[in-house]
Amino acid sequence: MKSISKRDLNQKTAEVLAQISEADEAVIVTERGTPRWRIEPVDGHTDLWDRLRSEGRLNSPKSDETPWPTENSGTYTQAQVAELLEWVKGEH
Repeated sequence: MKSISKRDLNQKTAEVLAQISEADEAVIVTERGTPRWRIEPVDGHTDLWDRLRSEGRLNSPKSDETPWPTENSGTYTQAQVAELLEWVKGEH
């Protein structure tokens, strides 16, 4: 991924944006050598969720877990309540 300094971006904004559009690729903007921002074309990634998944920043939920009983028996044991609370807190 290409990078550019904040100062260069300030001085050549139109040129940099044209290059980003042509290449359809993101550019990292640095400030004092530290990556701070990312500029990318909007129409290159129409679906935000797909882009986040492809970058590894979003994981789909596990569909095989069903923490809640499907039938309502009306009474729960202390162990069942504790198990459900642990699941809700993420301690499973």
